[in-house]
Amino acid sequence: MLSFSRECRVGQQGPQREPRFRVVGPSKLGKLENRIDWSLNMKTIKMQVFATMTAIAVVFVLSLSAHAQNASDALYKSKCAACHGADGTGSATGKKMGAHDFTTADVQGMSDAEISTIITNGKNKMPKYGASLKPEDIKRLVAYIRTFKK
Repeated sequence: MLSFSRECRVGQQGPQREPRFRVVGPSKLGKLENRIDWSLNMKTIKMQVFATMTAIAVVFVLSLSAHAQNASDALYKSKCAACHGADGTGSATGKKMGAHDFTTADVQGMSDAEISTIITNGKNKMPKYGASLKPEDIKRLVAYIRTFKK
């Protein structure tokens, strides 16, 4: 393999320099090929690690989302479903007491703050849950109620 180099001998000045050719022997060429192979291997390994970490992150995020959904579902079933029904349309008991149907435009048109206030302070025959539920739980219930849109 030939390579170009510009070498300057002592005493020579700028424009008088001539390019010289250097022959690279097989031992130097082999080292260069080894460096290139090593570099490509490192890039491949980095891509494999990146792909693996990305896959793990996606699985982790999805499992957290599923866990949060299950927690909201369980909370709704324990606190709300008896009157509002499992599907949000209201149970027989809830309808007799005047529980709102969560699938209607009236309820879905309310702001999150309005729904949170009703859950926290109660309204009409609905009990207060502000003392027994954490603010995060109330936010999760509001988000869960939003899933009942028609």
